[in-house]
Amino acid sequence: MTTALVRPRLIRHSIASAVVIVGMGVIMIPAAVSAAAHHSARRGNEIRAPLTVVACPTTYGIAQARSPIVPERLAVSLPVQVAGELTFYSDKSRSIEPILGPKGWHCTAIVGADGSTAVSIAPPAERLPLRPTASLGVTAYSLSACQGCVYGLVCPFVPGAGQELGYAGVLPCTSAPRREAIDFLKGSPTNQTTPINDEIAFEDPAGVHGDGTPSGGVNAANGVVLYSFSPRSSGGEGGMASVETCTLPRREHAVCTAILDEFIASARTFVG
Repeated sequence: MTTALVRPRLIRHSIASAVVIVGMGVIMIPAAVSAAAHHSARRGNEIRAPLTVVACPTTYGIAQARSPIVPERLAVSLPVQVAGELTFYSDKSRSIEPILGPKGWHCTAIVGADGSTAVSIAPPAERLPLRPTASLGVTAYSLSACQGCVYGLVCPFVPGAGQELGYAGVLPCTSAPRREAIDFLKGSPTNQTTPINDEIAFEDPAGVHGDGTPSGGVNAANGVVLYSFSPRSSGGEGGMASVETCTLPRREHAVCTAILDEFIASARTFVG
């Protein structure tokens, strides 16, 4: 039996009364997307829910005082049926944008000296860092300064990334598994007209260890990869990439959709 690829519906969080809005991060090396849909405080079966921002134990590449830029509670538009199941997770000082995850889970975060960020969320019974083939988990990663790392993350999806980033024929690229489903929500695998802003959804079916972290366990892993590129020779920022994976049972598909929606909507700001 095949599972349906999660196609994010693009929900954006909003500023509520005394709440300021911000974004997110995760560890290892996978990608992410951007959204254009704005939603009112309540539309259809959606409701604006104020969620707690959990401060995760964090490893920092540079020891320095960090001022919180993420409030202790953040309002976000969510489907009514899942709003009570979710909360936000950020680093220990709440200095990077948070990601959504199931309420009551535990987490870790990493903020690299180069500005890369990573957040991993797992149920209480699952140890962190997550096993690559764990059956439950939510992870997110963001890369910018390390262009070789950006290439390693996006090359299975974007063949032209090697030429764009200067690593064609220099670094190997691991191909996506044959059974991994890939769907470009924005952009295309062949577009090389800059600036590039690709948004890519993917799914690793149960038992397939692919680009999702975690993946290969008893549950399918759904994720989104965001890749942007503008030449530094023309004053651009080079390549930047983010990825989020949501691995939950099929019956919780709606939860993963909401999690990935929020990642897309608040993407491209996951630097530490």
